[in-house]
Amino acid sequence: MQLDYKIEGLKELDEVLKKLPAKMQASSQRNSLRAAARVIQKEMKNKAPVRSRDAVVYDSRGNIREPGFLKNKGIIITRGRTPGNSKELYRIRVGISREAFYGMFPELGTRHQPAQPYLRPAWEEKKEEALATLVKKLAAELQKNAKKLTGPLAKSGLVRRQRRK
Repeated sequence: MQLDYKIEGLKELDEVLKKLPAKMQASSQRNSLRAAARVIQKEMKNKAPVRSRDAVVYDSRGNIREPGFLKNKGIIITRGRTPGNSKELYRIRVGISREAFYGMFPELGTRHQPAQPYLRPAWEEKKEEALATLVKKLAAELQKNAKKLTGPLAKSGLVRRQRRK
C-alpha cells in the first residue's frame, strides 16, 4: 500500500529554492521531508497493533518476532526512488519494513481476520500537521542556507553569491 501526497503551489518557495546551489536545494528538501515523515511515522507507530504474547509470529528468515516489533521497529522512513523523467529531487516513504511484512495483514485484513486499519487513519489524521511541519522546516532550512551564503563562508570566497543583474 503506497500513499503519495503531492504538494503543488508554493511557487514563491520554489523560486527561492531554485536560487540555492543544487546541494543546498537537495539537503533542504531532504531535511524538510524527513521532518514531515517523522510526524506520520510517529502516529503510525502509536496506532500499530501489538499482538498478544501467546501468538507466535515469524519474520521472513524464520526467526520469532517479539510482541511490539511492528510498533517499535517495523514502521520505517525510507528514501524513495524518483522516476527518471521526474523533476523531483527527493522522495520519501513511510511504511512497513520487510522484516515486519505481516503488518499489512491487520491493515488490509485476511480471510481469517477482518481489517483493522492503522496506516491510513494515521495518514488521514496527521497529513495536515505533516504539511505544516514541512513548510516550517523548509523555511528554517532556507534561512539557515541564506546565512551560509551571506555569512563568513561567502566572504571567504568558498561560496560565491549570485550577482544581481
